[in-house]
Amino acid sequence: MIRSNYILFVLLLFTGISCNDNETTKDLISEDRYVEIFSQLVVINQIPDEQLEEASRDSMIDRVFEQKDVTRDQFNRSHNYYQRQPDRQIHRIARVEEKIKSERDEFQERLNEIRKVQSDSTVVSDTL
Repeated sequence: MIRSNYILFVLLLFTGISCNDNETTKDLISEDRYVEIFSQLVVINQIPDEQLEEASRDSMIDRVFEQKDVTRDQFNRSHNYYQRQPDRQIHRIARVEEKIKSERDEFQERLNEIRKVQSDSTVVSDTL
């Protein structure tokens, strides 16, 4: 499910942003920064609407751009430019996917540690 949503998001980005041959490389963000931002955007777009609560998806996306000191236009220009290099873009998307998996694994480890501590404290209180 998440994988298909991720692919759909990537395809929408590919089709939603037109390629303009007159674009210059001026003001592009670095590949590493692009991968970092793109990873966060994918995660935001995976959040089910009912879990957004009071936050809007757009406000979360704007916050990413603000935190990374990048404008939406600057990201889109960089995205257009990087898409024109399909072999490299596939590599960048693989990096995005790996980054998301790594963050998911780290989150799961922390969650497991919290659950273990809670379980241990329950066992201790039960024995008292």
